[in-house]
Amino acid sequence: MNEKKKVLMADLALLLAAVCWGGGFIAGDIAVKYFSTFYILTIRFLSAALVTFVFFSRTIRRSTKAEIKYGLILGIFYFLSCLYR
Repeated sequence: MNEKKKVLMADLALLLAAVCWGGGFIAGDIAVKYFSTFYILTIRFLSAALVTFVFFSRTIRRSTKAEIKYGLILGIFYFLSCLYR
């Protein structure tokens, strides 16, 4: 990949990040009016888990049972901490 194409790809990635960031503020403003905080967090983390699985499915499939167990334990603690804010 030549230098010009790398610069163009980097600029497009920054533009995409800016659009997502700005769109997040608009979506968050609208969501707060219609949904509870718990529901918004649920949708947010489920969508993040889905995107993570799409991009890192090979790595996730190679995880050991211990890694999955510790990840579930941390996830449960995080979930409980969101309930008792």
